[in-house]
Amino acid sequence: MISANDPRYLFIVSPRERSLYEYAVQAFARRPEIEVIYDRRRGERRRTSQPPAAERRRADRRVRSLVDAEIREYGSAMVRVESA
Repeated sequence: MISANDPRYLFIVSPRERSLYEYAVQAFARRPEIEVIYDRRRGERRRTSQPPAAERRRADRRVRSLVDAEIREYGSAMVRVESA
């Protein structure tokens, strides 16, 4: 059984990798701490040219670029979900 303090992970799969997604769902079926999802992001989310008043996502942006690179190169990425 998984507790609130246990680490959780997302295994993110490119939508172009349907067979990898299906395999991962089966492979991680007995691992409740790992959720397999398709990457649904489409481009950059910011729509304005003005920066926000305070940059809150600097570290998040670095992690996102690493995840993007892994998904492009390997078709998937494993990401640890930080608890709030």
